[in-house]
Amino acid sequence: MPNLFFSLVLLSQTVGSVNVGTGNTLPSKCAVGQVYITTTNPSLNICSSINTWTSLSTAPVPSGSILLVNSGSCPTGFTEQSGMNGKTLFGTLNANGDVGGTGGTDSITPTGTNGSLTFTGTPFTAIINHTHAVTSVGSAATGSTTNLTGTSDTSSTTATAANPAGGISSITPAGTINTPSFTGNSFDNRSAFMKVIFCKKD
Repeated sequence: MPNLFFSLVLLSQTVGSVNVGTGNTLPSKCAVGQVYITTTNPSLNICSSINTWTSLSTAPVPSGSILLVNSGSCPTGFTEQSGMNGKTLFGTLNANGDVGGTGGTDSITPTGTNGSLTFTGTPFTAIINHTHAVTSVGSAATGSTTNLTGTSDTSSTTATAANPAGGISSITPAGTINTPSFTGNSFDNRSAFMKVIFCKKD
């Protein structure tokens, strides 16, 4: 204990030979210059005036206090807090009533939805240019009614018919469009950090 060692050296330089006692609690009476070390919540004390003790040590660490250790393990009198493993500290107030509360996550996956694609066809109203060829063949006989000996007159004609009955002049293309699927990849959303051990005073 550096503070205790320094205090004892200081005392030896200022008062010379001293009477050092130890125990759980300070005696009710003391003589000026007497030194006493309490073993419960270790503290170095000196009798500054008759029956009056003055502590020369720093105040003891309160039970429940957290010590951060960045190498090795927790010192004697402290217990490693496993519940704080991987956690980021988040400030709050006692008045908020949420001391010790937890939240958040190490990694997140973005959420959302993809809007459905809608296919809208444009009607095709123009009639495609086309013809329907129809050939008519006929013959005519010449001569007398009693002797059909003439020459036959054979002729043919070609005409264009109208669109067939029941035809469609407006077409809307049919089909489906697949809805795209969104797949998110989780990522570490933590800032750069250094790992420490949280040690709680017993």
